Amino acid sequence: MASFAELIIWLDRVSTLSIALPLVVGLVRRRQLSAPSRPLMWYCILWAILHPLELACRKLFHYNIFLFHLCTPLETGLLAAAYYRALPQPRLRQLVRWVAGPFLLLCLADAVWLSGLWKINAYARAVQSALLVSLGLAYFWQMLRELRVVRPEHDPMFLTSVGMILYFTGTVGAYTLTATTTEPQVILLLQLAHGVCNTAFNLLLAAAFWYDGRQVRRQLVVRREYVARFSGE
Repeated sequence: MASFAELIIWLDRVSTLSIALPLVVGLVRRRQLSAPSRPLMWYCILWAILHPLELACRKLFHYNIFLFHLCTPLETGLLAAAYYRALPQPRLRQLVRWVAGPFLLLCLADAVWLSGLWKINAYARAVQSALLVSLGLAYFWQMLRELRVVRPEHDPMFLTSVGMILYFTGTVGAYTLTATTTEPQVILLLQLAHGVCNTAFNLLLAAAFWYDGRQVRRQLVVRREYVARFSGE
């Protein structure tokens, strides 16, 4: 069990450091980033600050739970801002604005009353996961409706949506169970799930930043080849 615990600790460190990859790619290509990708870049900056702060609070004060309560509304706002810019439908944008206020109140209530500052904000995390997964699915629906993406694996928001849905569906149970269990083996398994999902999300964010601005030119070339082929026939 000791070796398994060491593996989880190593994976947790890799997961924490993996935010550096999309951060570096985003900074290098910051001039080419589209409007939806800019809030995603700030999301990476946020976690690049929070990770060292979380570690410092854990080492110095043996307490960093309050950071979970702080980061939930911040990361939700940044990710939702990306989809607010990517989804053109007025009704979807209006729905995002309507949900913002009640969600902030829920985060405050979770910190003060429901979970408290000494426990992980399981209620706010559950609602956060439902909201962000819904936005990711809404983007998939938009892609199917418009059929404007020739190669979705090169579309930045498609890659972001895949990573985000994977991360939040894979970790919402981990956060909820962590708040209710004290079994060391269960906690290690939950950390494993979080580390894998977080690393995958960061890798997909890096890919999204890399393809941002490139996929438009690539799609134009593919469309021209498609038109030329069938015009010749």
